[in-house]
Amino acid sequence: MRRPTLLISIVALALAAIALAVVQDPSQRLAGLFRLPGSEGPPAQPADAVAQAAQAIRANPRDPTAWFARGNAYKEKRELEQALKDYDKAIRLNPGVAAFYAERGNTRKRMGDLDRAIADYTRATELDPMEAQVWFNMSQALFRAGRQGEGVDAFGQARQLAPGKTIPEFMNRD
Repeated sequence: MRRPTLLISIVALALAAIALAVVQDPSQRLAGLFRLPGSEGPPAQPADAVAQAAQAIRANPRDPTAWFARGNAYKEKRELEQALKDYDKAIRLNPGVAAFYAERGNTRKRMGDLDRAIADYTRATELDPMEAQVWFNMSQALFRAGRQGEGVDAFGQARQLAPGKTIPEFMNRD
């Protein structure tokens, strides 16, 4: 069985959210959640993205992509507790998506909850072991938690999966 990469999972989630928005309102392009080529106007502010995702949740509360999108919007607003709640809901609705665990891990890492961030990254790598960014983010959490040996191993896995990627390139994604 071939496992999709984290990027493919995120693209699939984005397409599902876009399709939901178009069904609700064909003129709506979800510019606040995803910046699409040709979308009019400036990117939506995080508050607008939260409102747009909330509308998608009201339309289909069982759609994990809508919860994930709102979690991302809350994370952008630095409302991390609310982001965690939405990521938790997305995971309850579909526990097989690596991106959900990776973003919850990123949020927990920002909050300093390193052990739980590491657990989320571990689950994300079990679901998609080929995503270098998750391995890098896990390595950073492991280093911060004082688990240098494991951090070196996770960093080595990230470098093996993305040999041309520089540390600053990894650091610009969280």
